[in-house]
Amino acid sequence: MAYAPAHTFDSLPMGLDPEPDESVGSYCLRSLSAHGLGMHWLRKTLGLTYSAHPTQEHWVELAHLLQASPDWLRARLPSKLESSSSSWSYCGHDLRANCFLRFRHPQVCVSCVHLRGCCLALWDFSFVTACPFHKRLLIDHCSHCGKSLGWDRPAVDVCRCGRVLTSRGNISSSAACHAVGAAIAAHLRNERPTASLFSDVGMPSFLAELSLGGLMGVVLAFGEISKPNEWVAPSAIVRGHTTEQWAAIIDRAGDRLRQLDESHQQAADLSPVVSATLLRRVLRYSLSVSDLQVARLLYSRLFGPPFRRSSPIEGQLELFE
Repeated sequence: MAYAPAHTFDSLPMGLDPEPDESVGSYCLRSLSAHGLGMHWLRKTLGLTYSAHPTQEHWVELAHLLQASPDWLRARLPSKLESSSSSWSYCGHDLRANCFLRFRHPQVCVSCVHLRGCCLALWDFSFVTACPFHKRLLIDHCSHCGKSLGWDRPAVDVCRCGRVLTSRGNISSSAACHAVGAAIAAHLRNERPTASLFSDVGMPSFLAELSLGGLMGVVLAFGEISKPNEWVAPSAIVRGHTTEQWAAIIDRAGDRLRQLDESHQQAADLSPVVSATLLRRVLRYSLSVSDLQVARLLYSRLFGPPFRRSSPIEGQLELFE
């Protein structure tokens, strides 16, 4: 692809090839560390503020600076959606909450990062909390200094404190965490998750019908509240959590979604521990017929008929039959 770079700096001497499933943060870090440079230098060169993450606006400069594939960068770099300051497009998916992504607070599977020498784009999603290969929780804090990981570390497998990343223990992950993570991985491969992915662990099979953003929105609505009638602040859509906290949210959501059946009475019993505010948000920003149908039916069973939303994606799918 031809492009006209608007820059006044030279390319770095060595250009590295990105891994197909690698995150942009990981690729930038690997390229910079190979030249004895860090993310702070890259942000300064691109005119970014401290801790900011490169976006679609910077693909031309990054392609020139890192000698990287422009097509790969354009497909991997996130972009803000004009409709909302808290919405992103990433890896081909529209996501309607800042908290769905972890650009500033990365997480890794220690075993994978040492074996492969890179970080996966899959790990950029907050609802991916476990490694599908090693069956344990990802880490987002250094086991030596206790500080959260960042992209301004010396290498992908080294913390800012200079110690090689190690696990804090073999913390196993739940079936719900693996199901949600596997569904997100399927979406990133542009595949539809199978219904059995959820039904095999007792969760509703209709979750497989949701878009990537719809799935994370429903899980957040069912898992954010930790105790009955807890108020959910609007900041919930931008508030970050640790990997262990996200895993707890998924586990709570899994337990509550398993309780759904055809009994309206039992569904109503869940209303004190499910966020009507976050479920309405799924309704408002539904991106597919399935998202709209599932969110509308869940809301009506838990809280009564929702306010009708005029939408171009009105449909007649009966996902619960």
